[in-house]
Amino acid sequence: MEYSTNYDTKYSDPIGNPPPPPAYAQAQSVPPPPGQGTAAYTSTSVVVGQPTVTVVAPLMLRDVPISCNCPTCHQNIVTNVEFKVGGLTWIICCFLWLIGLGLGCCLIPFCVNSCKDAVHTCPNCNSLIGKYSRL
Repeated sequence: MEYSTNYDTKYSDPIGNPPPPPAYAQAQSVPPPPGQGTAAYTSTSVVVGQPTVTVVAPLMLRDVPISCNCPTCHQNIVTNVEFKVGGLTWIICCFLWLIGLGLGCCLIPFCVNSCKDAVHTCPNCNSLIGKYSRL
């Protein structure tokens, strides 16, 4: 007997029959209740208690506070925003220093919030909600 290497008939036997259905979906023969005729009864197993999957959409963080549900304390909140020095701040600083503004003017990006990364935190539990990086 020669076996086929056709990948379209995956999980089939050499004759080409389809695979049997999963065990939980097969009908099982159940004997009739006492006092009844010899009619055939069938029952189908039902899987109960499947886990619930919750899909959470990613937050669209920017440099302004947003209204969201905190994943830690599960409260509806408006985030606190802190500005932290990030990669863009250092790139702008180095660029200003290279073009000749090294006597203090290259430090201006460290004073401007629109050059920094925005870190969003929960006002109730102070947990990190997310970070908006400018790069």
